[in-house]
Amino acid sequence: MTTSSTQPTLTGIHHVKIPVADLEATGNWYRTVLGARRETRFDHRDQDGRLFAIMLFLPGCAVPVELRHAPDAAAALAGFDPVTFGVANEASLTDWVGRLDSHGVTHTPVTRAFVGSMVEFTPPDGPPVRLYTDPPGGFAAVELDPTAAPPGGA
Repeated sequence: MTTSSTQPTLTGIHHVKIPVADLEATGNWYRTVLGARRETRFDHRDQDGRLFAIMLFLPGCAVPVELRHAPDAAAALAGFDPVTFGVANEASLTDWVGRLDSHGVTHTPVTRAFVGSMVEFTPPDGPPVRLYTDPPGGFAAVELDPTAAPPGGA
C-alpha cells in the first residue's frame, strides 16, 4: 500500500445531526421558528419504511441539519448546545430575538460571549441552540487576549 505524504483536504462540514424524541413536532418547530425547509427526498427510512430522520435546510446556512429520532441521545444532551448558528451582526441578532419572541420561544437575554454576542433557546424537543454573531472579518481577524478570561456563556 502506498501512502501519500500530503495532507488530504476536507471540503467543509457535510451536515449537522441533532437528536430528537419527536421528529415531526421538532421538524415543524424548526420550519415555523427558524424558517427551515424540509427536503423529503432526503428523508431517512429503515428497512420497514419507518421514518427515522429528516433533512432541513435553514436560510443562510450552507450546511443542512438532520433531525434524527434518538430520544435517549436527545435526553442525554439536555442543557448542552451541540450547534451554534451564526448571524451577521448585533442588528441581526436583535431581529432573531424579535422572531423568537413573536413565536413565544423562551430564550436567554442577549449576552456578550467569547467573540461576539449570543442568545440561547431550546426547541421543545432536543438540545439547546445558540445564535451567535459572526466576528467582523471572520475568525481569522479575531485577536484574543490570552490572559483574559472569556465572558460567561461562551
